[in-house]
Amino acid sequence: MLSNSYWKGTALRVLRAAFARFVRGEADNKGHFEVERKFALTEEEAAGIPSRLEGLGFVYAGTASMTDFFLPTIVDGEMMRVRKEKIGTEPTRCILTVKKWVSTTTGKERQEAERNVGLSVGAFWKLLGRVVGGEPLLSFSKQRKLFDGKLGDADAIVSVDEVDGLGSYSGCYMEIEVLVPLDGDVAVCRDHIFNLSKNILGESRQDVKQSYRDMLIKSLQA
Repeated sequence: MLSNSYWKGTALRVLRAAFARFVRGEADNKGHFEVERKFALTEEEAAGIPSRLEGLGFVYAGTASMTDFFLPTIVDGEMMRVRKEKIGTEPTRCILTVKKWVSTTTGKERQEAERNVGLSVGAFWKLLGRVVGGEPLLSFSKQRKLFDGKLGDADAIVSVDEVDGLGSYSGCYMEIEVLVPLDGDVAVCRDHIFNLSKNILGESRQDVKQSYRDMLIKSLQA
């Protein structure tokens, strides 16, 4: 007789394949590299960043209220997420995301694919993830100030986050993100990101290696 762990593992693999296929769509969009680095901030630093970004040519694009729900996955480092997001007076939207680590010629980066869906579709995937996982989905919320600009020839987004629900990891963070085609040069983008962080913060600072999901899991284990 097959064990319960076997059936759960099979269900998780089916969920993973179905969610990834749905997010990529009929064209099987393989997505892009998400070259992103995160930096911890004090509240005082977070308050001063908008004016620094304005001086560097970045434009404020709004403040988003986000709640992230993570579907269970059996592959270390992979992430399947359902995000509810509202920016200003715009309608609430739902974004499905799949991320996985892949090796490049200069190290590892996240390969990401996303799809905007209706709230009912997002609710379906949340329910399915909870049923397959057998427990409530991991989730947390954040307020995110968004700033658009350029790093070299690439579009960049700088986010200033105020994060709740991560226990001792809750607080303020800055993320600098560039989306790079799968055949693009991620090494150049990394250099641009760290140079920008130095200009914003006034010093070289080590980035935070843990994702918000990793912080959430660690906070629950404490």
